[in-house]
Amino acid sequence: MKKILLACVAAISFASGAQSADLGVPRGGLDTVVVAPSFNWTGFYAGAHIGLNSLSGRYTYLTTPLPAPIDALAGQQFSRSAGGVLGGVQIGYNWQAAPNLVVGLEGAVSLSSARSNFQRPLTVTQFGAPDNFRIANTFLGNVAVRVGYAAGRALIFGKFGLAVGTFSFREADPALAPEANYNVTRAGLLLGVGAEYAIMQNVTISAEYNYNYFGSFATRTTGLAFDIRTRADVHVGKISINYLFSTGPAAVVARY
Repeated sequence: MKKILLACVAAISFASGAQSADLGVPRGGLDTVVVAPSFNWTGFYAGAHIGLNSLSGRYTYLTTPLPAPIDALAGQQFSRSAGGVLGGVQIGYNWQAAPNLVVGLEGAVSLSSARSNFQRPLTVTQFGAPDNFRIANTFLGNVAVRVGYAAGRALIFGKFGLAVGTFSFREADPALAPEANYNVTRAGLLLGVGAEYAIMQNVTISAEYNYNYFGSFATRTTGLAFDIRTRADVHVGKISINYLFSTGPAAVVARY
């Protein structure tokens, strides 16, 4: 019994000494872990864009009575396209309503160089000489709702809304003066699709296609008592760069 008691005392003394030795060793600093921020599309953004646009014009001579010898033009139709470069700015707001659902509102304005000069491709010419035409699209604007699917920093979206376009038309008949110049600003509809990616926490790039429909409207020709009815559709392909003013919560620092 005495031997057992001595052995227990010796064990307790050894454990106490080891613990006292541990107390003399300074403890190291706590590890710091930085949790990467989760990307969030919610917030305002602004940026600029550049691209190409194509104006498709379709001209129809109205079937109302025309003065001779141009009455044979009534009801005839021809089409022409004009291409160019456009550039402008945009501003908008995104709301990430669900983990993968992003909805927003965007407004954009662009200046366009789309223009084409041509002669009327008809068998009947006015007073024996072909008319010279020019069509141009000088301005485009839109306000559109965007609905997209987000996968982290990537966003695929569709958009629809109101479009505004300014167009210029000219018809010059070599036999008549003065030439007819007609400028019009039209409201229409916009449909578009695109993809956007955040290359940095606050910077995104996107590529998209927009179709702008402006319907048809009458344009007065060179001082004569008849009209040409014109339909204008504008197709746009553009790339954009945006700065996001908010991309969700900042990084969370945890200490262990």
